[in-house]
Amino acid sequence: MYLVRFSVGPLPMTVLEVLILATVVVWIGSRPDFGRLRGHKGLLIASGLFLIAGTIAMLVAPELRTAAGLWRAYIVEPMLVGLMIAVSATPRTIERLVTAIAVSVGVVSTWAVVQYFWLPDGVTIWGTMIGEIPNSYWRAEATRRATSIFPFPNAVALFVAPWIPMLALRGWWYRGVAVLACVAVVLSQSLGAVLGVGAAVFVWMVWYHRWTRVVAIVGAVALGLVLWLVPPQQLATENLYAQKSWSGRVRTSMWAETTEQLTHAPSVAVLGNGLGGYQEAVKPFHRLNWAEIYLYPHNIVLNFWSEMGALGVIAFALLIGCVVRLAYRVRGPIAIGIIGAATVIVVHGVVDVPYFKNDLAVAWWMLVGMAVVLAAPSQKSRKSVQ
Repeated sequence: MYLVRFSVGPLPMTVLEVLILATVVVWIGSRPDFGRLRGHKGLLIASGLFLIAGTIAMLVAPELRTAAGLWRAYIVEPMLVGLMIAVSATPRTIERLVTAIAVSVGVVSTWAVVQYFWLPDGVTIWGTMIGEIPNSYWRAEATRRATSIFPFPNAVALFVAPWIPMLALRGWWYRGVAVLACVAVVLSQSLGAVLGVGAAVFVWMVWYHRWTRVVAIVGAVALGLVLWLVPPQQLATENLYAQKSWSGRVRTSMWAETTEQLTHAPSVAVLGNGLGGYQEAVKPFHRLNWAEIYLYPHNIVLNFWSEMGALGVIAFALLIGCVVRLAYRVRGPIAIGIIGAATVIVVHGVVDVPYFKNDLAVAWWMLVGMAVVLAAPSQKSRKSVQ
């Protein structure tokens, strides 16, 4: 829904933003009770710090109008979604929310599979081509990568991968969607997402039972030995190896130049570059002239550091810790799924941008709100989601 964009006067908007703001208006009119938040001092502090960091990032950004739009879309509106869920949702609401998420993940994953195998050129509806793989390199059979409804392959994995652990721990229909999502991740060829889902499985196995813990540790050691002993080019096709080698070179160069840029002046080290300020700020430090400068440095720490300064990095780390702590106290399939989602986001975030996108920011704060609901004191509420 955030892909459908328009303007209201000078204000750029998306369908997603309109739906969020309309829901907030109705929600405020219902006079919500914020009492559920009283026992979550740590989470409130972390959220407050995140909002402060985002607001400062807007004010120090080189283009205030652009930064204000990003502040609204990536900070305020997603936090309002999380707040509505945390304050007003019930365990039954969370169940329905997970079902809605499964439908969304299923639709995106299904089109990724259909697109990859049968319709890389999309379909024509009323004279308009839709659903095609937008880049000729990704569309070519030898180097094909599924993009589903998105403009680039990694967006597929960023959208579906965090929800795979949660869906895999529920009923057969949800597990079917999780398997389909795994296929979509593979077809998008996002190695970061594959590693993220693998890390989530490892965490679950270590946690679940002593025998699964043994299997997880043995499997991790065996995988480590394979990666150490077998040359990388023998573990992938020639085209895939070439793609990942190129991607790795671009990323390592990007991380080096970003780190140099962020540490060249104390003010930048503290405040970052402001929302939307990365591309212009890093230009003097750019090393690979043949490579484009991306919107973000594709590393979860550097992303937040550049966009929201040191406080943004600290605040998001605190948020992750609070969410995992709340979910760990509750256990249950959805709670374990929240920990799995956080694991995927962090691991995938080592090489990508798992937050600064409309749908991803909303998804993160949905996870925060869900964790608060599941951690509510009522034992009856807890049992209903286990």
